[in-house]
Amino acid sequence: MPERLASLDRGLRDIVAALPTLRDDLRRVRDTVEPQQQRVAVIESAVSRMEVELHGLSGALTELKADAQDVTEHLPDPDETGPLTRARELLTGDS
Repeated sequence: MPERLASLDRGLRDIVAALPTLRDDLRRVRDTVEPQQQRVAVIESAVSRMEVELHGLSGALTELKADAQDVTEHLPDPDETGPLTRARELLTGDS
């Protein structure tokens, strides 16, 4: 039993001796992780704003496509003669 107590005592002393090193390691990890967490929060916020912008741009693109389709439907038929050609034909008598 005394050997077991001596062994436990040595183990506890080793643990207590290692605590300052572990504390310093933990502090270094915290000093590294905390700024990264802040950066992640900034990035997440930027992504959220970008998603809102993307939604708005998507809506604008849909409207532009609809407007382009509407304008295209009102263009003259490319196979028909245009007003300048018709006017030239009237003035020159060419058919």
